[in-house]
Amino acid sequence: MEERESDDRDISDDSLSIKDEERGFRETPVLPGRGRWRRRWRMIQDWFWIASSIASIFTARRVLTSGFRNFTDKHSSVPNSALNSHHARYYIANQLSAICFIVLLQLMAYLGLCIVAALAGLADYFTSIPDPNPPKGPSFRQTLFILIRHFFKVVVSMAALVYGVQALMFFPNLAVYSTLLVSTYAFDALLFSLAYDLRLVPRDQGFDRSIVLWALAVGVLASTIVYADYRLNMEALMFAVVGIFCISLARMIGAIGYQAPDPRYPSYGASLYFMLWGGLPPCLFLTIHAAFRFEDVEQAFSIVKTWDIWAFLANLAPGALTHVLWNTPLRSTLALSTTEGSPYAATEENLPDAIDTTLHLSVGLLLCSIFWEENILDSSQVVAFILIYVISVGPKEIALYIPRFVNSVYSLRRRTSVSGRKMYQLWHTPILLCIVTLTFAILSSFGMIYWINIISPEHNSINWVGPKTPFLDITYRAPTKSRLEVVIAHSEGDPVNHLRELITGVMGSQPAVLAHQPRVIIYTKQPNTEDSTMDIVERIRNTVGKERVIHPRPNIGGVTETYLNHILKNWEQLPTQTLFLTTSNHTIHNLDLIMRRLYNYYDPAAHYPAAENMDVLTGFLNLGEYTTCDCYSCYDSHGWNDTFQLIPPMWSAARPVERGQPENHCKKALITHGNNFLASAARIHGVKKDVWETLGDALSNPSIYGWAHDRLRIGGKDREMYGLKDSLEKPFLGYTVERLWGVLLSCSTQEIAWKCPNLWRGWRNGGRKEDCACRD
Repeated sequence: MEERESDDRDISDDSLSIKDEERGFRETPVLPGRGRWRRRWRMIQDWFWIASSIASIFTARRVLTSGFRNFTDKHSSVPNSALNSHHARYYIANQLSAICFIVLLQLMAYLGLCIVAALAGLADYFTSIPDPNPPKGPSFRQTLFILIRHFFKVVVSMAALVYGVQALMFFPNLAVYSTLLVSTYAFDALLFSLAYDLRLVPRDQGFDRSIVLWALAVGVLASTIVYADYRLNMEALMFAVVGIFCISLARMIGAIGYQAPDPRYPSYGASLYFMLWGGLPPCLFLTIHAAFRFEDVEQAFSIVKTWDIWAFLANLAPGALTHVLWNTPLRSTLALSTTEGSPYAATEENLPDAIDTTLHLSVGLLLCSIFWEENILDSSQVVAFILIYVISVGPKEIALYIPRFVNSVYSLRRRTSVSGRKMYQLWHTPILLCIVTLTFAILSSFGMIYWINIISPEHNSINWVGPKTPFLDITYRAPTKSRLEVVIAHSEGDPVNHLRELITGVMGSQPAVLAHQPRVIIYTKQPNTEDSTMDIVERIRNTVGKERVIHPRPNIGGVTETYLNHILKNWEQLPTQTLFLTTSNHTIHNLDLIMRRLYNYYDPAAHYPAAENMDVLTGFLNLGEYTTCDCYSCYDSHGWNDTFQLIPPMWSAARPVERGQPENHCKKALITHGNNFLASAARIHGVKKDVWETLGDALSNPSIYGWAHDRLRIGGKDREMYGLKDSLEKPFLGYTVERLWGVLLSCSTQEIAWKCPNLWRGWRNGGRKEDCACRD
């Protein structure tokens, strides 16, 4: 799209400059006073929409991605510890699910809409001009068609909103998500082209086929950005694509058939009244029905009752405000839907202006997301996005950025803009078009890359305090020739054949592991059953081979107790490196991904008789996902919360300071998931033994009255995690220790938080082993 509008192609540059200068100052048949304020509002509404949309997106993402939505079921209550904590209002908000959040947003928007509509109606009563010749209204058949069309449009729009919120909730890299917003217009172009050929939309206006080529180009470039995303979540991508498609489908449905004529004397109150009685009510009906059908409404609204007024405003006001100001349930997080002069004509706004505004929203959201979240874009993604911007805005528009800026400054000083307009034709000469566009693309790309790679990490580094080098026991030497052991935790209920799959997967896919011929030690907490003729140890030995070492353990403390027991019992016999694995369904299901990470990032110790520390080796490698959080209010999307408040003291225990040196305080931490990791003995011994003993004793204590099961520490007697209450077999403290391995083993670093890809992607462009592993 190289021009502002299809009609602009046949007019002169002088006419174009005047048209551009007078954009936002179109006359409307209203009172002079109102016209002046309308013109001022049109000048700033795009930027105001961008600001409010960014605020609403970040608010929705904070509420929906901060976890706890899986904490409770229909019969559980809010944890007591959450109600008493400093972060209570945000903790509680995070238990809301997507559709319930939409319902709350729409209810608040409806309340705000009633107030604004009442004020607008009062203003219209005193200032509106009656139409002496009102246009004839639609016939009965036309009215019926409009109602049916509106119903289908609302259904598709609400589906788009639900899918969009789900995408916003699950998309790991918000920077990549922000670049996809303009894709809604690409879908528009393709769907309206199809509708135009099928004669579903009016054919009294020409349809510019070049916009289809633009849509295909945007699709290719957006696919390039998504393909290079090192934290891509396919489920979130599906939600985003379906949501964007449904938005365009709703727009196309609204453009089919009879269109009611616009009034000659429009009023802002009229559009508000439509939203009040015909816009939001059917949307509310559908979302409330979906919430009762698919989510726990009773629990959600019991949570809302605990909000104070400030939490209510912080969580819902930004999105509700955009609902009210732009009279549509889609614009709180999505693009302006408009055009004129083409079969898209659904509103009074201008399509290129809407695309430009959406692109500027994407730029603002991208820069802000990089500033506040630990995600990056590589240079190919930045270049692809800049190309989307260039082909969407067009060289002629980009070429006028400089004269318009000069003209604005000149206008402020001289109260006129004639001199600036005279320069427009000069800037549209072919050679200047090429030079300015190329310069803009290069400078924008380098500026964005500099922001992503330099400014944002430096700003974020203030949250990652502590010593640059980990505390290692460099004097420890393994007493055996074996430099690697594999420890497997077999839990109650895990099939025995999972052990065979796990051992086969490790030995068959990891040459570096197999070269060490590691000893495999299996700890099982599976009790013997009365109907079994063979005890569990014999069953395991017959499955995995006679040479494996098998230890039965009491079914107390979960997987983390198994690991802590192994570390403490073998404190002086630990090999140089130990690979800890579980037989959980999650591990077996993702075994290929886990083995790929081990293959990509593992640096083995030197083989005997060479010195253990003669080369760089892996000190810690998590074989699951990472999550960052604030040390004193740490939670994740699985419903876990640090109710034990262990992260700050464990962080400090792993980073002791010498006497007289200033003490560091934890600000941000990197928590681990899955209980699958590799650790070196130097890092394990770098933490004092009594720290390990404190955790091990708490988990192995057979009394339900120990501090590991204290009601206040676990978050209340009715609290559940993964659908289960706290027990000796599956203690909540175990879930906390599972997330502490990186903190305890001094591998909670900014570099990993920013650069480590997720398991599914495995490796990022330009990646290194230090992206996911800490090396000794």
